Amino acid sequence: METERYKTDVLIIGGGGAGVRAAIEAADRGCSVLICTKGAVARSGSTPMAYPAINAALDTEGDGDSPEQHFRDLVAGGRGLSDEDLAQALAADSPARIADLQDFGVEFERNADGSLAQIRHPGHTKARTLTIRSGGAGMIRGLRSAMLKRERIHTAEDMFVLTLLKKEGRVIGAAALDKRSGALSVIHAGAVIIASGGYEAMWQHTDVSPDVTGDGLMLAYRAGAALIDLEMILYYPFVGCGQKGRGIMLQYESLVHPQRFGGKLLDARGNDLLGGMLPPPRDEMLRIIENAVAAGNAGPNGGVFLDLTGTGLSKEKRDALIRRYFNFPPENLKLQGIDFDAGPIEVKPGLHYSLGGIRINAACETTLPGLFAAGECASNLHGSNRLSGNALAETQVFGCRAGKNAAAFARANPPEQDERTANAAIAEQEALLAELHAPCDAPVSPAELKAQLRAVMESHVGAKRCAEGLAEADTMLGRLEEELKDLRVTDTHAVFNNEVCAAIEVRSMISLARLIARSAAFRRETRGHHIRTDYPAAAARAMHTRVRAGQPVDEIPVVKIK
Repeated sequence: METERYKTDVLIIGGGGAGVRAAIEAADRGCSVLICTKGAVARSGSTPMAYPAINAALDTEGDGDSPEQHFRDLVAGGRGLSDEDLAQALAADSPARIADLQDFGVEFERNADGSLAQIRHPGHTKARTLTIRSGGAGMIRGLRSAMLKRERIHTAEDMFVLTLLKKEGRVIGAAALDKRSGALSVIHAGAVIIASGGYEAMWQHTDVSPDVTGDGLMLAYRAGAALIDLEMILYYPFVGCGQKGRGIMLQYESLVHPQRFGGKLLDARGNDLLGGMLPPPRDEMLRIIENAVAAGNAGPNGGVFLDLTGTGLSKEKRDALIRRYFNFPPENLKLQGIDFDAGPIEVKPGLHYSLGGIRINAACETTLPGLFAAGECASNLHGSNRLSGNALAETQVFGCRAGKNAAAFARANPPEQDERTANAAIAEQEALLAELHAPCDAPVSPAELKAQLRAVMESHVGAKRCAEGLAEADTMLGRLEEELKDLRVTDTHAVFNNEVCAAIEVRSMISLARLIARSAAFRRETRGHHIRTDYPAAAARAMHTRVRAGQPVDEIPVVKIK
């Protein structure tokens, strides 16, 4: 089948909140834009699933909030590991990005006087969290509407980017698999933005979409860009783990808040784990639950119990609170298997967010010229613990910055058709696809390898790590890497061959998993969501862990602003 060709000023890999915002900005600065995503633009990935919290220091509640205080809270919440240039950018820009979202038609909850309503979430010293009506889905709808009004933005949905094209050290485009036709494609671009999300789907117990597999990180890594702090993954404390509601995130910030729902968090012996205290930041709540489990007080599925049966709230009052804090109809919870009236619900921490990723500066530049990154795939804004509401703000602040700076780069470096580079990339990908269909005496399926990978990561690279377990993980992942030579697909259809896509995903996932395990072994301390049972204290000096292709893990000291 003939190779498809595209040419654009700015190529964006990923169609979620950060990618669409980047596209809008680049288009408004006069550039042609192509969004490539392996799913549907604005309808796949993490953004549509996000809860409605987004932060900006607007001070609508009159408690003296400011961007400076937002910055300080973010850095403190990140346990000293946040890149402070990125933290300052988020705090400074988020008010303007909220105004943009309103211009795009995104609606927010408001006070009786019409002002934007803001509440205080754990780890924040001020009430700066706004509630988006319909949550992440409501935000991405507004962004998509704004995107469709811009003629310079084009989309290539169901387009799985396989590799980046480079010439003389600069990224000049990408090669991709068109899932709709089965053809390989080449995209020539002046600048490339990766906005492909995180890598939480590499673990078993998670509340994210199964397509969040870290593809964008490995695209950058294989091209030569640096990744940092891969071991830093964020656990959401309350993710359903029983027969009903498994994998469903339950908003602990409100459910166990004494002045909101007033629920209790109980261990298997009925002990109240919070004792009426305000819900703490996520890493502290993680430790409370992990300590209860370690003490032998876990439920049948290894979790603890959220109990709303003794709150005294009427059904009407509770339904009103669900509409306010969850921002969807109460019936939605029952559709997901959650019934607060039926008794305590077993929950345990689940993978929720990737804190590590592609190393960027405040202009969203990676360590490779021509390559930019924004959103969850980029690092390290949040340090070792992300405060609630900063993720959606990150998509808008850094999506905008990436679009702006990639557009400037593309204007100075127009797209060029380098046939030699493109043909070499296509030949490499054709060889890979042929290998996946070649005869094999003992073939291994993508589903088998993914299941084994997730079991290894859950068992040995979970919330609690130790040198022995991480070494075992590296050994087991090395064996999986050897099995890739027998990785085969049985589906021969060219159109929408999801088995081929799964095979491509798992190749990247295994490589990324080894980098994560080695980074976790390198970090000999406990910080935020990285709990080393053999190094229970935080190191005196904060540092980032960095990996680059062909080089061992090393460190970058964290520079503090005086």
